[in-house]
Amino acid sequence: MVVGGAAAAGAWQLGLIGDSVDEPGGTNLAAPSDGTIPQTVDYVLAIDPAVTDDEVTRTLVETAVQPGGTPFDSVSSGLAQFQATTGIEPNRIEQAVVFGRMEQSRPAVAMELQLADQASPRSVAETVTPDSVEQTTYAGTTVYQAGKARPDGVEQWVTSPAEGVVIVGYAPAVKDALDVRNGDTAAWDGRLRERFESMGADPIRLATRLPAEQFGADGLGRADVLTASYGAAGSAVSVQSTVYTPDPETASAIANNVDGTIGPLTEDLRDSNQFSSGADALAQTTVQREGSTVRIEMAADPESVGTLTSVLLQTGGFLQTNPTVVTETNTPAPTADRIAVVNTVGSNIENESVGTVSMTVKLAPGSGPIDVTETTVQWVGSSGTYVLVADGVGGGDGQFTIEAIRDDDNSIQSSGTLNSPEDRAQLVFSPGDGFGARLDAGTQGQLTFTTESGTTTTATIVVPDSLAGKDAVAL
Repeated sequence: MVVGGAAAAGAWQLGLIGDSVDEPGGTNLAAPSDGTIPQTVDYVLAIDPAVTDDEVTRTLVETAVQPGGTPFDSVSSGLAQFQATTGIEPNRIEQAVVFGRMEQSRPAVAMELQLADQASPRSVAETVTPDSVEQTTYAGTTVYQAGKARPDGVEQWVTSPAEGVVIVGYAPAVKDALDVRNGDTAAWDGRLRERFESMGADPIRLATRLPAEQFGADGLGRADVLTASYGAAGSAVSVQSTVYTPDPETASAIANNVDGTIGPLTEDLRDSNQFSSGADALAQTTVQREGSTVRIEMAADPESVGTLTSVLLQTGGFLQTNPTVVTETNTPAPTADRIAVVNTVGSNIENESVGTVSMTVKLAPGSGPIDVTETTVQWVGSSGTYVLVADGVGGGDGQFTIEAIRDDDNSIQSSGTLNSPEDRAQLVFSPGDGFGARLDAGTQGQLTFTTESGTTTTATIVVPDSLAGKDAVAL
């Protein structure tokens, strides 16, 4: 049920998922209906930061990311990444609202943060891109342009239009938000706002349009709006989603599709030792059509929901885009013998360039053991394309070394083999020393891992625009 992913993806693009405050329990999330959301938005995602202090939520997230190859491996590391990206301590945030447009041609997402105190928009901008911040004015409001000098031309704006409010995001979306505040354009209204405000006070709430060009003119794109909410009560997790369609026939087709896909996926998970608990969450999922709406509800323990989330993150979800067809082939079993990348760090920084790339890897969900010494890496960068092999293995254009990070049975240290979901190995590359050239600030590269069985994993690394004063950076 990974639908409306544009909102989450947009928030992640900004590096703004994973906010927290120090007071656990309850929600202080007010509906963002005060006329500050632009009319042009396709989605609104509201987050009460207190949710990440909830132990049930932490259990869910950490279960989901342990085998999943996400950019962070715990709630705490996600919070640290947020602070490193924005310079704002998570415990200062009272509410976060992500909004944007689903545009293919340019990024159009922003986040409005309600803070317990005043923040300096310049300091936020300088954290985003320290060496390319310019101050300007838009519609009478001071704006800091971050990243204007980036080679890709992607520019972020940071502004504080009111006390305790910071808006950060891509320039088009921030302009829209300021236009609303200045009365130059209308605030959001209509079905999207109506559907959002019809939800309860759960700590995470999403309302999104389903454009036909994105979701299929014969599929979910026939629906008007999808809403989803997440909450935790006691030791259980509650996830609710509602699909609003124009007529009962469309709703019936979508309901049949979802209901028909849950069964095969449940059986697949039951047959998997590693992911069998995810079947427990699906078994407690209900799908109900009420007129022209479809309601999907799940209430289960956080470990089961976390396991299911991990599977869905790996397979891209299981909702068909065509509601008239129900098929089992849309939920393939996790690929065997595949590497998942946990995180990447650049170090050995000199003269605005990175000389060492350290990438932590693990087994992808469902993967069997992998001999990393038999894995080849295709490195594609600005200096060329190179085939890299493990140190000590013949051939290749260059080598990488393998270091054990988590290795309970010494399988990595003794033979370079990942044989457990808990294993972590660090692959160390030295561009400019044996192959290619050092990575300059603002450049990027692509690494494709091919295991002995022939399965591949591709990872992209992006060097920050400025490396001044840094000993190490996230790539």
